Amino acid sequence: MESENQDLVDSGVLEFAFLTDVIPELLLADCGVLMTSPGEAVEGCSNAVLEYMACGLPAIISRGGGSDELVTHRKTGFLVTPGDSQELAGRLRWVYSHREAAKAMGRAGAEVVRLNYSVEAMIRSTERAYAEALARG
Repeated sequence: MESENQDLVDSGVLEFAFLTDVIPELLLADCGVLMTSPGEAVEGCSNAVLEYMACGLPAIISRGGGSDELVTHRKTGFLVTPGDSQELAGRLRWVYSHREAAKAMGRAGAEVVRLNYSVEAMIRSTERAYAEALARG
């Protein structure tokens, strides 16, 4: 991957790094991007997308797999056609030129994570499942 994008690395536009803790880096970012190729792989409910959202970032994600379940198009981020680099570039430009609206998307995404994917949400869901099982006998 790095060798395929050496021109972007050389120009300082793109950097490849191997990190054990990505959260500090995400807190510096303007958005989170995860693009996959359905011909090669399909994402389930990606932890990366949940991390973007939990950090208050608008998520720009390729359509397909679990991404459509996590990101609400134009509310918590954008769903992009896989392989469409022009659409991706357009969404990145939008985030750059609409900073306050992008931050609002990020806040909406953080709220989705808090309500649906937090430890507290997991506990509520588990308690409901047990209550339903007990009610059925």
